[in-house]
Amino acid sequence: DVARELMVGLGYQETLNTTLTNQETLFQKMNTEPTKIIEISNPKIVTMNCLRNWLLPSLMEFLSNNQSVEFPQKIFELGKVTLLDETKETRTRDEDWLAAVTTHPNANFSEIKSSLDSFMGNFGIEWQIKETTHPSFIEGRVGSIIVGGVEVGVVGEINPLVLEMWKLENPVATFEINFQRVIES
Repeated sequence: DVARELMVGLGYQETLNTTLTNQETLFQKMNTEPTKIIEISNPKIVTMNCLRNWLLPSLMEFLSNNQSVEFPQKIFELGKVTLLDETKETRTRDEDWLAAVTTHPNANFSEIKSSLDSFMGNFGIEWQIKETTHPSFIEGRVGSIIVGGVEVGVVGEINPLVLEMWKLENPVATFEINFQRVIES
């Protein structure tokens, strides 16, 4: 798969995370307001009671569980998220998304933007950043990723409140894109 090879070529290591998660991981630990998600009616494990609607919380959890690993840590996931979709028979749809994080004492917006630029450039995709706000990110260091006039993701530095919730000591810079939408545009 070209996207995976490209991310590995940029120095990122792939992680494979489960699509099952919980509201605390998706919302509280990411400093965001809860939204409608697909919940499991009779979960066998309390910490796996819903389907993820974005990848970044899974990567933050991975970093939190692997703090003894040498820095810098650069990881990515190209995986499924499940979104509500009233037009479908199941009222859900799965999409392929891509998220990447870098963490070390000097991780910053410029570093992750450079990785995103290399990734998009290799696919010949023209893109731009539009200033935005997002509670998981530091204000002034976060942007919406725009392709063909459509918002397809987010790039920025993680809010210290979120780092604290995950017990992470180093800054984290990240991007997450709806890979499916990017490739189709």
